[in-house]
Amino acid sequence: MKEYDVIAVGLGPAATSAAIYAAMGGYRTLLIGEKSGSLYRAEKIANYYAGGEIGGKELFERGLRQATDVGAEIAYGQVVEITFGEKGFHLKTPEEEYEAKVVLLATGVARNRPRLAGVDEFDGKGVSWCAVCDGFFYRKKKVGVYGAGEYAVSEAKYLSGIGCDVTLFTDGRPAPEYAGTVNTEKLSALYGGERLEGIVLANGEKIVLSALFVAEGVASSGDFSRMLGIETENNAIKVNARCETNVPGLFAAGDCTGGLLQVAKAVGQGAVAGFEICRYLKKR
Repeated sequence: MKEYDVIAVGLGPAATSAAIYAAMGGYRTLLIGEKSGSLYRAEKIANYYAGGEIGGKELFERGLRQATDVGAEIAYGQVVEITFGEKGFHLKTPEEEYEAKVVLLATGVARNRPRLAGVDEFDGKGVSWCAVCDGFFYRKKKVGVYGAGEYAVSEAKYLSGIGCDVTLFTDGRPAPEYAGTVNTEKLSALYGGERLEGIVLANGEKIVLSALFVAEGVASSGDFSRMLGIETENNAIKVNARCETNVPGLFAAGDCTGGLLQVAKAVGQGAVAGFEICRYLKKR
């Protein structure tokens, strides 16, 4: 178990800016995420103050170098679960576990919903977006997990661990490394009456399910919000002027808070979050 004062979930400009302030404030700080955000993928950035025209990847890497230069640490990987812990918060990746007094969410915008007929119809009626939140209600029942990455595997393992009969549905994608039941067939639709009753494969076969847990891509701000009871509005995390959520010790910044989706805004909000995190820890 690795312990930090501050863990920023994300490697983009909001997380990195906050980490710079926290590390310069003397707090042991970790940035954790993957090289996959919108800034890293951007071909060119031409509207950032005094930056001229610069590649998104170059700007991304400059920020991380600046963070490590002032003492922040970086871990590359997916955070698949955040829960409350003895020191404040407990975070898991497929490879490691961490404890932090303060967590900053800077995970970008929520991932897209799968294009699967019936997802909207059965949302909240058997379709769930959080195994930690809803898995308890489906113990000893047959459930599915939709996804093909590490986050989906993590959700499937959690559900198996609490007694669910789990099948991981990859919807035509290669099977990830997972010891449980995996179905790689293409999916057609969900079916049921007032509640979800199962899933239809592209070949017409029906598989009975009590619930389908969507875990597409990587865990997003929306997933962590459900895990921790964070207030959201229009799919964005609600924060005050200090970048605080309704959960003490949990801050958010950048695209996941909605509004203008620009590097300049993310950097500025990350700076506010980093400064306020230092104030919060000093009061503790």
